[in-house]
Amino acid sequence: MSPFEALRVATVARLKANAAVAAIVGAKIYDEPPRDNRGDPSDANAPFVYLGALGWRRVELGCNPGYDVALRIYAVSTTFGRGQVWRLHEAMVAALDLAELTLEDGHAMTPYKAMAGGDVIAGLAPKECFLDLRTQLCDAAPYP
Repeated sequence: MSPFEALRVATVARLKANAAVAAIVGAKIYDEPPRDNRGDPSDANAPFVYLGALGWRRVELGCNPGYDVALRIYAVSTTFGRGQVWRLHEAMVAALDLAELTLEDGHAMTPYKAMAGGDVIAGLAPKECFLDLRTQLCDAAPYP
């Protein structure tokens, strides 16, 4: 498993295990937006959380490949007003900010840092908020 996949798996697991997040969405935390039976994005089971874009830049951390990583996470709600989606945003920040997750296959990370967040406003679409996180990853495999 790559360090990026290990990070995604551990992030979803951390959010699912967090009582404040689960109180709002249950186990509806996804690696990508949920889809309907045609494969189109669906908000039918809102509220939920999904992982958005994950980007990286190479950094030198020692003898193994290292990466400066940015991950965006979205919270989605179809209730009236923004209260639920912002409560979910606050729960995600509390669950992940300064958290150092245990990654599979021996990969390692620095603690997450919550860097930014905000509304995603799009007309009649469901309410969304985003949370931008940063960390550094160290691949378990040394350079060849």
